[in-house]
Amino acid sequence: MRKNLLWFISTIVIYTLCLTGMAFAVGERTEKFIIDEKLQSAYVVDLSIDGKAVNADVPPIILNDRTLLPVRAVSEGIGCNVTWNQKTSEVVIEREYKTIKLKIDSSDVYVNGVKKKLPDNVPAKIVTYKDKGRTMVPARFVLEELGASVDWNSATRTVAVKSPGSLIDFGSADRSISLSSIKWSGNEAKIVTSAKPEFKDYVLAGPERLVVDLQNTKFGMKDYSTSISSGAVSQIRASQFATDPMVSRVVFDLNEGSSYKINTASDGIVISFEQKAAVQTPQAPAETPVTTKTLKIGAAKASTGDVYTLSVDGGISFNKLVLSSPERVVFDVFGAKPENDVQKPLDGSYVSDIKTYYYEAENKTRVVYTLASGIKTGDIKVAQTSGGIQLTSTKLPGVFALTYSAGAASTKLKVALDSTVKLLGSEYSKSDGKLALKFDSKYFKNEDMQAAINDTYLKKVTVSKTSSGYTYVNAYLSDGAKYDIRSSSTAIEVVLTKERSTKPLIVIDAGHGGKDPGAVGIDTKVTEKEIVLDIAGKLQKLLEAEGYNTIMTREDDTFVELYRRAAIANEAGADVFLSIHINASTTRSVSGIETLYYPPTTSSSGEVNLYDVSSGAASISNIKPSTDGKGLARTLQDMLIAEMKTANRGIVERPKLVVLNQTKMTASLVELGFISNSNEEALLRTDEYRQRLANALLKGIKEYFSN
Repeated sequence: MRKNLLWFISTIVIYTLCLTGMAFAVGERTEKFIIDEKLQSAYVVDLSIDGKAVNADVPPIILNDRTLLPVRAVSEGIGCNVTWNQKTSEVVIEREYKTIKLKIDSSDVYVNGVKKKLPDNVPAKIVTYKDKGRTMVPARFVLEELGASVDWNSATRTVAVKSPGSLIDFGSADRSISLSSIKWSGNEAKIVTSAKPEFKDYVLAGPERLVVDLQNTKFGMKDYSTSISSGAVSQIRASQFATDPMVSRVVFDLNEGSSYKINTASDGIVISFEQKAAVQTPQAPAETPVTTKTLKIGAAKASTGDVYTLSVDGGISFNKLVLSSPERVVFDVFGAKPENDVQKPLDGSYVSDIKTYYYEAENKTRVVYTLASGIKTGDIKVAQTSGGIQLTSTKLPGVFALTYSAGAASTKLKVALDSTVKLLGSEYSKSDGKLALKFDSKYFKNEDMQAAINDTYLKKVTVSKTSSGYTYVNAYLSDGAKYDIRSSSTAIEVVLTKERSTKPLIVIDAGHGGKDPGAVGIDTKVTEKEIVLDIAGKLQKLLEAEGYNTIMTREDDTFVELYRRAAIANEAGADVFLSIHINASTTRSVSGIETLYYPPTTSSSGEVNLYDVSSGAASISNIKPSTDGKGLARTLQDMLIAEMKTANRGIVERPKLVVLNQTKMTASLVELGFISNSNEEALLRTDEYRQRLANALLKGIKEYFSN
């Protein structure tokens, strides 16, 4: 009787937990993880996506009766884009019109800009397993917000995820290039397309992976994922990453020491990989020492830079590992305990935080050095001395970088430097527009260079060394540009501006046109292209009556390429770019207005190293200036909702839209209702409703400039 009662209670508990939070079942295995910088045990579950098992390097776990999944493995597995902001400790997941932003250790979550609370206040966490640190997020809430379905199989203890269907109608737009297959042989990948594609490639860290985005390319396969047993690559994943414009993304998970080279062909691209032998780190002793010695943790300023030390009398035995997100260097010191529990980094150092943890059962101390923003684990040099370990940075005092960034109303040239470097003087030559900044040559590690800029404010930048021991950074200003030199302990900045017109220039972009009808009404077959052109024309008349200057990217039923639309605004030096569209959904009940914008750039994301520009390794053409797109979007959205009295879908970050990421000025895109909704389709067909929308947009623009 007692045995049967226990079986009944256990069954009820398991069933209840599965319904409420996919929590653990009796008999699940446990593993040790580092969570909140502490070693603790957690229940481990399995994961499958669309029926296929997913073997993530950090497995799903149960924390506080909620399942946490590795965000990148799951999100990319269902066709989402994932980005990590180390400075703010935020992870952003994007899928079509849905953006989810989570902050590590916070129960607040933002869905399309709307603040919500995670169930049971279980936040996103950085979880480390076998030296791999990954961002983990609450499973059911995040996946269901993205449109995926989530089930729990108690028999196999598996979280079963089913990918969401697309919310976007591909329509009849011209997409002549398609990706048909991906072939792997040896250490070489062939991405097969119907024509020679344009592409962008870059490497991301945490874990290290090569991302290849094929432009204007439709993904002609089912979402693709395959594991590689040996070589430079461990896994390949591919899917339709974006649809406006059409982008197919292929991701290669790289093994340590991997490099690559890309060659183009008429039917795709070929990527050749190489792998260097991994560097081995000292291993822990086979047996735990029976005695515990004192671990001394030190830090000191030196002429060559800050030095951090770990030492144990009689010699040190340790393991070293590096972690990302955030960047950390970690030492496990065996048979030793720290003198004290609180450690502080040096002021202004490349280390921002030091933590120590003593594990009594294993008789070891873990020392975690968290690196300052902008410092990578590759910048850190570790040397084993007779007295212990010495930690230094390869970034010695001097000039670290020469960067360029573009703003909506200015250009910035920045010389990033150590506090020991001083600007010795500056001189401006009016005849050739050259501003020369003078430095001591001993602080410059790089050779002479020249980088063409050719924007509204700056023609080019050169660096030249003289035989007298001085190095000059020369900025050649465009006609009419003014400069302002600003100095600090970490940078010399030259800000270039021009006098602006008293009458702002607004570029009005009527979406689609010509062969591209955009969305099509279900009841009347009215097209998006004709509605938005009419609204754009009405808005132009209203703006010009108020004294604004305007340009239309199209004035009739013609097709204009997306990049050309952005170029029209850039070439004109516009103050604001406004793209007008109508929305659509497969769910007819969906309605309302939303406004899209390019997310504000951080101090580093909008910068490019001019030495890379000079060598051809980077281009300034892809830089999005730090503009006020979010401010414009918020003002327009508030005014549209106040005037039109319709559903408020909020403002949404859309960094992948060409008309938002290629324009150099403040830009927003308005979606003025759903043509797939019967009521809104009928309204959008009327001249009176279109005029009201144009009036609301005028009020929003006036409000924006008044502030």
